[in-house]
Amino acid sequence: DNIQAIAQNNGAYIEAYEIGNEPNLDASYGWTDAPNAADYVTLLCEAYGRIKAVDPDAIVVSAGLAPTGRVTGSWNGHAGHNGLFQDEREFFKEFVTAGGGNCVDAVGYHPYGYAADYDNPPDPDPGCTNGFCFRGVEKLYELMQANGLADKKVWATEFGWIVSPPDECLNDGSWDGRTWQIVS
Repeated sequence: DNIQAIAQNNGAYIEAYEIGNEPNLDASYGWTDAPNAADYVTLLCEAYGRIKAVDPDAIVVSAGLAPTGRVTGSWNGHAGHNGLFQDEREFFKEFVTAGGGNCVDAVGYHPYGYAADYDNPPDPDPGCTNGFCFRGVEKLYELMQANGLADKKVWATEFGWIVSPPDECLNDGSWDGRTWQIVS
């Protein structure tokens, strides 16, 4: 009800709605529940329907997925899951299977650089260990293409370096422009 009231009362001022934050981490569930893509899709689709009912032109963006790296094993039948967080790629596959692609206009992602140079290609490049680099988003987009969502945009709803970036990025004045090109 709240999201519909927000859209109805503020639609003239709001162009886009991001529904949640990092749904592949247990922190997004109050540290009490493990992430579950199907549960998130239920919430997302409900919000999508309520927003579009009052503001059909609004852009609905899925919660930005947190890059977790490649998580091995499974938990309760969920691949790439350790009970606390789920590999963002595996979460996205479950998101698509649950119908999440039908309830978004754009897919949210957090392309953090960690300690990688902004230009390092995604894994298996040694400079992008475990997928922790800005260009890790390319792997998400490959999954979008493979699942019929190539017409959707990826929105970088958070990004930056979690640790100090490499010196060459700090000493090169063009890095911020290049970083924006990579994540967009």
